[in-house]
Amino acid sequence: MSKQIGLGSLLQALINESKELDALETLARERCIREEQDVQYLKGIRESFLADTERTGANRLASAVESALYSETTQRAIELKGATAAISDLPYSSEWNTFQKLVNQVEELEHKCAVAEVAARTSMSFEEFWGSVRSAHSWLDLRLPREDLDYRVAVSRLNVEKDNAFSYYVNKQDGLRRHHQKRCSAIQTIFGILYKDSQIMAIHSILQDYSEVLDSVPQSPTLFDIRDDGELRGPFNKTKYFNYLRGGSESSPIFGSPIDSISGTVGRQILEPIHTPSSPPPPIFTPAIPSEMSVEKCILAGFKLEELWDKWDSNFGPLHIVSHPSRHENYATKGWLLGFILVNLPTPILPLGEDVIRRYRGRMPRQSIATVIKSHTPEYMFFHKLWRHTNDVNIKDGAEAITHAKQVGYWNRSTAPEAP
Repeated sequence: MSKQIGLGSLLQALINESKELDALETLARERCIREEQDVQYLKGIRESFLADTERTGANRLASAVESALYSETTQRAIELKGATAAISDLPYSSEWNTFQKLVNQVEELEHKCAVAEVAARTSMSFEEFWGSVRSAHSWLDLRLPREDLDYRVAVSRLNVEKDNAFSYYVNKQDGLRRHHQKRCSAIQTIFGILYKDSQIMAIHSILQDYSEVLDSVPQSPTLFDIRDDGELRGPFNKTKYFNYLRGGSESSPIFGSPIDSISGTVGRQILEPIHTPSSPPPPIFTPAIPSEMSVEKCILAGFKLEELWDKWDSNFGPLHIVSHPSRHENYATKGWLLGFILVNLPTPILPLGEDVIRRYRGRMPRQSIATVIKSHTPEYMFFHKLWRHTNDVNIKDGAEAITHAKQVGYWNRSTAPEAP
């Protein structure tokens, strides 16, 4: 096979061929089990035939038949032994097994993502959401519909797993490609032992193509070559999210993604210092229901941010566009966008159980935070960065978004948790 193919096509070919090799290996193993049964059956026939001929005295014909049975049994036993030994010697690769697990995870999440996408696309609750937004009073009233949040999380997690699988392949590609070639050759040998018919030549030809396809990529790419390019990433190309709350527009699921993914990236950019080193950072949060703009328009500004996010070389551009007033565009302040990010996280950055809320009666001392939130987690790291952008009054505006709990008071700033 002399035609050169791109990395994306090669990856897809490897995954498809691996599944076919799995099926051929299963067939070979099952064939050996059946062959062992047949050999034992032939041995039984021969022994029974010998006993009958000794009893009847039909020696001349019996000798010829017995010789034929012995020859067939011996030949098939030899072939079975060779095939069984070849199966035992099939190449093993821990790297390939790890890669296969990553591929399986991607395929499993692709199925879950497809189910979530259908649920979001056919949801009847989206119209109710826009109606309820107009009467919202708090951050918790601005949680996106469950079907949309499930879809957003599914897309985000799927793309993380795709990145993991693709990065692993790029780092381990030489070993993975050698293993695939060895496996093709080994299974070709096994089928050459088990099948003598000319029809099996088609399998030999296909397996030869499988082995040669790996030589069709002119050079091994590095992680530096990774792009969101279907020709390069193939089956690990980024899965698109469609916002059905906004007519199915293609977007990046900033709201609803875990804090260690795109939502955290945007949140950290919102918290980038816009003050001089000598001056303290201004308070960040705004009320959930702003006075200068309808909450519906703020949400639309957030959705606009999602639409623009992947279309700019610099992500600061979209954030600047949607967070500054304009006569022609919806907008929302950075503090409001941050609250909308936090309240739609799959889990709050500061989780408070009912027992914690009862213990502190809605007012949580700052020094108690470290006992609730685990240090060195993405949530703790983000909360630590967030805290210096608040004051006693301002933190109350974001309390519900931070905790996903109602009636949570502000925290005392007099003491601070240890830095992560």
